[in-house]
Amino acid sequence: LGILFTRNRHLNFPSLIPAAQRSDIFAWYVVVGTFGTSVGALLGGWLVSGLDSQGNNTLGSYQVVFWLYALIGCVKSGITFLLSSACELEKVEQKQSSETGNQEETETFIQQPQSSSSATASKPSSKFAFTNISPSSRKTLLKLAGLFSIDSLASGMASVSLTTYFLAEKFGSPPSSLGTITAVASLMSSIGNIAASSVSKRIGFIYTMVFTHLPSAIFLAMMPAPHSLGLTVFFIVARATLASMDQAPRSAFLSAVVQPSERTAVMGTLNTVKTAAQSAGPLLTGVLAQNKHFGVAFVIAGVMKAGYDLGLLHWFAESKMRGGSADEARDRARQQEDEEGQELR
Repeated sequence: LGILFTRNRHLNFPSLIPAAQRSDIFAWYVVVGTFGTSVGALLGGWLVSGLDSQGNNTLGSYQVVFWLYALIGCVKSGITFLLSSACELEKVEQKQSSETGNQEETETFIQQPQSSSSATASKPSSKFAFTNISPSSRKTLLKLAGLFSIDSLASGMASVSLTTYFLAEKFGSPPSSLGTITAVASLMSSIGNIAASSVSKRIGFIYTMVFTHLPSAIFLAMMPAPHSLGLTVFFIVARATLASMDQAPRSAFLSAVVQPSERTAVMGTLNTVKTAAQSAGPLLTGVLAQNKHFGVAFVIAGVMKAGYDLGLLHWFAESKMRGGSADEARDRARQQEDEEGQELR
């Protein structure tokens, strides 16, 4: 069920946020999320260690953490019911005037032929979301689906839980230490995301995604090499600091790369592909770990993530922008922010 909530959140954001502010909002969304993960990891690790020290068995200690997790989930569900109808996606009319279509195109990046857009608008809606996507957007979707499936599979092979288990197996780290390491990594990830929005406005979404994610992939591949816990933790924290800096630019890029009426189908399809690919990751890591090659899984995951970055750079670095180049789009965004700042002054 988690994928349904994630999908709805990501689909609602673009319709509620002006295009020039999306990267900022997505960045703070990731910052708050990773900070919460940091606090949860720290409290979870020390809670298990504290309960163990009082004579409780380890299984019971972990069960307490899961019950607390379920309780927090119920609280989140209750808060969701407090949302008003203003958070719903706006319904896009099938028949729009050419002037309205041109106005919507200024909010997206990839240039679509005017005739293709009009033809798509005049066709009756199909019950299959994929058939309602324009041909050029389908090509973009297929490329992104292939790249994201590789990245998600690698993420599944090197998830946080598998990383902490690897540390416990290799160095015998106690739960309190594992919780602290995970908390520090998540905290650094949160700090790194603060800069993601401003960087993407200067060098673009794709370059921000690649130039932050590629070094993190290298750190991931190097993680099994050290024989000391300290150096291994350094690679983990360095990877965490950079790894999620691509999340906000990626979300902003996805919300802008297709027509507003296609976002639901495109982002929903990509989320489904990513979830399916990531679910296979732990299975591959488990097979390698069973055959005494636990560390190899992280090397393979790092190489796969590097391949994802290079593919992203190859296919989308020079993407045609709606109404101009990437630099012109960023200039317009910065100009709008400057004008808003002057109005406030």
